[in-house]
Amino acid sequence: MTEPLEVAVSNSTIGLPTAWRIVTVIGSVASTIVLVCFGFAFDLVREEWKELRTEVREMRHRLDSMPDGETLNRLSDDVQDLDRRVDRLEGQVNRWDE
Repeated sequence: MTEPLEVAVSNSTIGLPTAWRIVTVIGSVASTIVLVCFGFAFDLVREEWKELRTEVREMRHRLDSMPDGETLNRLSDDVQDLDRRVDRLEGQVNRWDE
């Protein structure tokens, strides 16, 4: 009625070709999952890289539009000259009030 244990085990064991197919399928599924994850991570990094390149380009453009050192020195000299003129005029106006 019941088969001996050895017969049941010999009938239920997986043969080498079947085991090889199982390993191949598991390996294929795992490698597909890894490739999909790497692809997703690569897309995220690439988008971030594009945004950073755009920001760097904008910063370079802003830096190019800013005045250089010589221009800033000239502007500073002009401001100081105007300040001296205002002080002189203020002194003259104060003397008029007297």
